[in-house]
Amino acid sequence: MKRHVETSIFREIVEAVAYAREARRAVAISGAPGLGKTHALTWIFEREPLAAYWSVPTARARLKGATKAIVEALGYRAAAEHCDQLWEQLEAILEGCEGDAFLIIDEAQRLPLDILVEIVDFPERHGFPVVIAGNPELLRRTRVKSGAFDQISSRCAKQVTLRKPLPDDLNILAADFDVTGKEARDAAIAYGLNTSIRELVTLLEAARGVAGRAPVHLSELRMAAKFSKGDRGLSLLKPDA
Repeated sequence: MKRHVETSIFREIVEAVAYAREARRAVAISGAPGLGKTHALTWIFEREPLAAYWSVPTARARLKGATKAIVEALGYRAAAEHCDQLWEQLEAILEGCEGDAFLIIDEAQRLPLDILVEIVDFPERHGFPVVIAGNPELLRRTRVKSGAFDQISSRCAKQVTLRKPLPDDLNILAADFDVTGKEARDAAIAYGLNTSIRELVTLLEAARGVAGRAPVHLSELRMAAKFSKGDRGLSLLKPDA
């Protein structure tokens, strides 16, 4: 099982999802890669029996593919081949879903805007809560199909833009990996500020492997950073690299 640490970013995502469920509205969450969005969203999905989760694949989905994927994420077999019939099946499913069910779509910036418009309209049409999450492009596509973008913005009752991690977030992560000593903690915090939460976790996992059952000291962090990124990795352990 993946490690789980409740950073302020994690709590902000959990609160946004809770708002979508309680208000039965659409919520958009955007933030830079590596902040822990996917970790938080999958953590919620794994613990909520009525949650449905779909991470949009790299290739931009078309309406038919997106509809089929959402039907299957909701636990049903796509029973039609034609797009219109698939959409009718999806709408029937949404109308019949239990009251606490909700949908999470991760990497939603990969979806065309016209498809996102239909998805964020689920709460209005069916009373079905939706959370869309992705990188900053999710909420910055005003130059293309601005009309569709405006419809998405107006339908999202809450838009959350995640900030960079705080030093306290990174210190909590370091403590969870048993990083010991002020120099080592400061180096771990600097590495996270210079990269991302994701890259800091990767570094800490490597350092943890070097240290074995002993606490992680600066020497293990330096060894892991050097192995991963060479001299550049060592510089990332310093503030303002």
